[in-house]
Amino acid sequence: MTPERRSGASTNMRSLRVAILSGNRQHQGETRDGSARRDHARQHPSRGPMGVRVAPGSLCGRGPDRRRRGRPVRTPRGHRPADPAEARQFRARGRSASLSLTVTGVRRGRAARCACIDASRSLAFCNLRPRWASILCFMRTQRRRVRLARGSLVLACAALIGCGSEVIEQPHPQTTTSGTSTDGWTTLIDTSWEIGGGSESYWCATKTFHEDLYINAFRPLGSTGTHHTLLLWSHGNLPDSENVCGPTLHESLLYASGIGTDDLVFPEGVALKIPAGTQLLLNLHLFNTTTDPLPGISGTFVKTLALSEVKQEAEMIMPGASGISVPPNSPGSVQGDCAFPGDATLMSVWPHMHKYGTHMRVTHQMNTGEVTLHDGSFSFTEQKNYPITPVPVLAGERIHFECSYMNTTSKTIGFGISSDDEMCFLGLYRYPKLASACQ
Repeated sequence: MTPERRSGASTNMRSLRVAILSGNRQHQGETRDGSARRDHARQHPSRGPMGVRVAPGSLCGRGPDRRRRGRPVRTPRGHRPADPAEARQFRARGRSASLSLTVTGVRRGRAARCACIDASRSLAFCNLRPRWASILCFMRTQRRRVRLARGSLVLACAALIGCGSEVIEQPHPQTTTSGTSTDGWTTLIDTSWEIGGGSESYWCATKTFHEDLYINAFRPLGSTGTHHTLLLWSHGNLPDSENVCGPTLHESLLYASGIGTDDLVFPEGVALKIPAGTQLLLNLHLFNTTTDPLPGISGTFVKTLALSEVKQEAEMIMPGASGISVPPNSPGSVQGDCAFPGDATLMSVWPHMHKYGTHMRVTHQMNTGEVTLHDGSFSFTEQKNYPITPVPVLAGERIHFECSYMNTTSKTIGFGISSDDEMCFLGLYRYPKLASACQ
């Protein structure tokens, strides 16, 4: 396009926007009974039933007239502009050059209402649904494509499609942070998700690694709605994917985090190895307490070491107790044990319960007695890792744990995957890596 044609197109569009805004201001005071619109339409038949090419109220905002929301308002078939200058402009645009949509101030998560203005004579409203961040329309013109510069996005509309009661929409892409690095933290795996209002669900993502990776620290990445995150070794050689799934918890656990979990940093020279060719499974428990759809991004950040810096290879195990039965309006507790199959050094504990959990006590039981490793209250909204001074645990010695609950409901609470059920699990990080979790 030559500079002269570009200048002409920009001038025309600026004129159209000025007409829109001036007409908008002119008709903000119209009454809801429509008398002013009918009088104006009789005086200016070329301007359509409302006399202007935009609805009352601010463009892409909530105007005072809501009765025609979502319905096109068009002039009678066969109508042509009476004004000669306007008629020439109409013919220049082409009889099939239909609707152009100006969208400004679009915000994700907030409904917006925009005017679809016919290049000749008609208008319609388009509603932006909260979940979508953009509207894509297509315009078929006989002669040219109109482009609008900064500040506004002019989208094209095909005749009778994209305006009125239906809008062609595209979902806002859920961008992730994969591959980024901030202060030495790198995204190990993440996934985007969305859950309906007042519901809970499980979402899974898998990722295959093509090089050895030595992890020295973990940090959770969890949007609002992420109850807990489990990172496990995946079984099988399926392609990487993201999909709805169910709860997954077994001895191949690599990392776990919950609401309020803080950073987990291993001692110097200690790292957890992810061998080349390994596929990891990210299992998310999602819980939405609102009535609106809730989108988010969840995953895991890590810090890594070079192979030359690694002195000990670590692992995570997660023993648990399933015999939970807490009577209505009463306290209750359950106990579990894990006997180490070999000598190892314990360096961190991570209690995990649900919203009726109140306390966890962890002890190291030896032939000569026991030592308390953790004895503290539990909060469903603040599930922390508790690093401890490295403790040698000999083969056959036990890590004993007790979970306590307070049932405030009128029904018995048992073991289950829902946040309204209960769990009793203890995450333990130790080194070196042993043949099995517990014996």
